[in-house]
Amino acid sequence: MHTSLEEFKLPAHLKGSGKVISPLDFKDYREMLERVSPHLICFLALEDNHQVCLNAIAKEIGIQTFHIEHGVRDRKTSIEVSRWRSSRSSGSRRRKKHQGSIWKRIEMRRLLNRSSRRLTSAMKKEFDEYREFRNSHDIMTTAKEFCGTVHLPSLYISFSPAVFDFHRSKCVPEQQEVAYIGHPGFDDLADMRTCGEQRLFFIDQPFVEQGLFGWTVENKKAFIMELRSLAETHSADGLLHVKKHPYSSSDFWSEFGDGFRIVEMEDFCSNGIYIGFASTLLIPLAAKEDSVVFSMQNHPSIDFEYGSFLLEDGAITPVKDMQSLDHQLSRIDEIHKAQRTKKKRFMEKWMMFDDGLSKERLTQHLRS
Repeated sequence: MHTSLEEFKLPAHLKGSGKVISPLDFKDYREMLERVSPHLICFLALEDNHQVCLNAIAKEIGIQTFHIEHGVRDRKTSIEVSRWRSSRSSGSRRRKKHQGSIWKRIEMRRLLNRSSRRLTSAMKKEFDEYREFRNSHDIMTTAKEFCGTVHLPSLYISFSPAVFDFHRSKCVPEQQEVAYIGHPGFDDLADMRTCGEQRLFFIDQPFVEQGLFGWTVENKKAFIMELRSLAETHSADGLLHVKKHPYSSSDFWSEFGDGFRIVEMEDFCSNGIYIGFASTLLIPLAAKEDSVVFSMQNHPSIDFEYGSFLLEDGAITPVKDMQSLDHQLSRIDEIHKAQRTKKKRFMEKWMMFDDGLSKERLTQHLRS
């Protein structure tokens, strides 16, 4: 089911495994659940009024609801990024974004009103309180300060204790049921190969495409060219191995010639040198005993340390510019020795498991 204001298409790899439905095909959420009769409901987010109303109705009907993490998030970083975005976006830009969807927004609001009226009085009272609070506060403030149970699932399925801390607040009871499974997206990296030579890898993030932190096509090109120059000295094969982000423009990378190699995760080496910013993908790489990982802090326009939560344990080394990176790469054995002593704690906090069985644990919970 989707509640997006935009048209939603099932991803190619999921075709044949399910059907996309819209709540607008039904009178209200209760009718939808009664007609579809799901065994359980999995939320990747449980934050907006529609999701919370659906969660409340499911509870009343007796359908279990699970919240499954959709990525590694840090509360402080999320607040800072939201603040950064707000300080640079105009009201006219926000209005333009929703111009073409005004009628669907009205239909969705009517659906929500019809659905909430079918809640029992006690549940409706709590949902109305949530809705009023959420309408005047952002997601982060609501998650931290709204007290109640209407927005809580039957079970949180999280990657690790540190990842679940994003949801933990004074209003999430300590007895809230949580299952830790590790990160399913990292299962394929559990048995990473060891390469005969130490190669330099860059983990891309789509800051240009997302309009973040002052990155432009021009300054990103300059940054990548500097990285390539360092790879000529510090990568055993003289190449910069690039794992481009799915959201990054393919045209951008096609302009580069010699000295680069575009790679996939299966090309990673357990003893590689990895350079990124604060990508989730740095987590399983930093957990490898023989890897060395650096986090670049050289954003053109930023007033906070992006991804600082990944740096706290010392398993990833921050660098502020290319000169500093060059210096650190020249003493790579010393850096590796320092990071190696921090890796166990880092993995326990952010991954919990590195056995390739996270998908299996997730499946077990969904079938229970």
